Amino acid sequence: MKRLLLIIIIATVALSNRAANTVVPQATAARFCQLLVCDTDNSIISLQAFLSKNPLEASDSLTVEQLFFDYVFHYGGWQTLRVFPYYDGESTCWYASTSELPQSMPSEHQRYMQEVFVRMQSEVDAAQWTVVDEYITRLLQYQRQFGPVAPVTRSASLPVSLIASLIFIVFLSIPFWRRKKMSDVTSPSTR
Repeated sequence: MKRLLLIIIIATVALSNRAANTVVPQATAARFCQLLVCDTDNSIISLQAFLSKNPLEASDSLTVEQLFFDYVFHYGGWQTLRVFPYYDGESTCWYASTSELPQSMPSEHQRYMQEVFVRMQSEVDAAQWTVVDEYITRLLQYQRQFGPVAPVTRSASLPVSLIASLIFIVFLSIPFWRRKKMSDVTSPSTR
């Protein structure tokens, strides 16, 4: 009986230590919430903004980001998050890991979209937070490269500050030119 009690205590301590190690660090959860997502209204927003629109209540020991991360990775929420942008030549569409992908999409995109969260899930289960951070970094890079960021085009117009400076200089020089013009009119000409 004492052995059984000792085994139960050791198992409880071991399981509680394992559970404590599987809580995602706040920095990792916050970084994960920087990812963009295409919501049900087809708006592209960060997961942080999405959480603001759909508030969760933080617990005593976990932040909202940690609770959301826990939902995503422990209850399969990653399967429906549309975090993968793909530009098909005409428009950018957003896909989830389990979305049906177009046949015209290159295989490397398809493979990445279908496998990255599965691999990330195994790292979360193993509490390999530095590896999880690397996956998040790669996802952020993927979104920047293939997402809705339009190329910046430079306009031919002058910057506003330069235009304002020129107007200011002209405004200050008007009294000087008036005085000079008045002095030219009142002075005798030397011909």
